[in-house]
Amino acid sequence: YYAQTVIFYADYQTIKGNFIKAENALYQFFEGIKKFREQSNSIFQCQRHQGHLYRFNFFLYKANRKYLATRNQQKKFDNFIEEIYILTNLCETNCYFHPEVVCGICRHALILSKRLKDLKSQAKIYYSMAIACIHRKKYKRAKKYIHKSLYLDEKDGYSLGHLFPLLAEIYLNYALNHPLNTTNFEQLLSQFDVYGFLQLPVAILQNNNNTVSEIHSKYEWLDFQKTVKAYKKFFSIIKPVQPQN
Repeated sequence: YYAQTVIFYADYQTIKGNFIKAENALYQFFEGIKKFREQSNSIFQCQRHQGHLYRFNFFLYKANRKYLATRNQQKKFDNFIEEIYILTNLCETNCYFHPEVVCGICRHALILSKRLKDLKSQAKIYYSMAIACIHRKKYKRAKKYIHKSLYLDEKDGYSLGHLFPLLAEIYLNYALNHPLNTTNFEQLLSQFDVYGFLQLPVAILQNNNNTVSEIHSKYEWLDFQKTVKAYKKFFSIIKPVQPQN
């Protein structure tokens, strides 16, 4: 019960944007249990949630390492549930700077998620595939995958999950040099008291420095300037090609 309580606490602090509290709780918990192999599920959950908080700070290298660390000593997963969770998280992490990783694992991840009837993971994989397609300038396919992700979240009754494909759609509009059209994303975000930090990439794209400053103050970032720098690097990669005069 103690392990579940710590994981729940850290997860709650993460989605509220209190990343330092979440990191400290998970670090202390991990240091206390990492030597006990019989606590393998707790160790898995702890490392996975560490990956989440780094991913939401756009510390994608650290997130990727935490997700990969959940594998056993043979670099395999203990069961299919763990495998689909981590494959999905690896897609969500690598779609921004390493789309080739997503392309390499998404087919197997989709097959496994369908076998397990895991609609949430399927939806997350599809929005990750959409972002990977934006990298490759496969814009029609990206749009198709965004709609597929939204459909699966709707089918699963997971309205909060719409945030991520809607954010991917904003990135697609940016790459196409279209109006960002953030209305649906902002309306959905306003309905919940979590994930407010996801406003940051939108504010950066809008060059809204006041909102960026407000977001800096409102949430407990690990290293805000590093997060902003990483987002700007991603946007520089997918930025629209300016027409020649």
